[in-house]
Amino acid sequence: MQVLEPNIIIIQGKGLLKWVFPCFKKIKPIIKNVLYKGRINHSNAFIAAFSHPSARGKYRWDNPQSPYLLNIVLPTIRRIHHEVYQNEKGDAEKKSKYGTGTFITKKLI
Repeated sequence: MQVLEPNIIIIQGKGLLKWVFPCFKKIKPIIKNVLYKGRINHSNAFIAAFSHPSARGKYRWDNPQSPYLLNIVLPTIRRIHHEVYQNEKGDAEKKSKYGTGTFITKKLI
C-alpha cells in the first residue's frame, strides 16, 4: 500500500480491518463501522469496510437487489463521491486533497 498511495480503498470483509488499519495514521470514522478517513504516505484516503459480497444472510450483496448493497454499499460510495467530487457532475476527474482519481457516475450511483 505504501507504493500505490491509494485514495479510495474498498475492504471486502470487515475482518481485514485489523491488518489494514495499522498502515494508516490519523484514522477518523465518517460512517460508524463502514467509512473512515486516514493518511498513508502523506496522502489522504477513504477506507470503506464492507462485508464480503458472498457473506451469509443480511450481509450478502452479490446481487443488485440485495438490501446490504442498496442500504450500505451504495450510500457509502455516494458519500465518498460527494466528499471528493462534491462540485462535479457526470463523469468527473478532479485533483483534490485526496489525489487524482476518476469516478464514472451512472444512474446506479
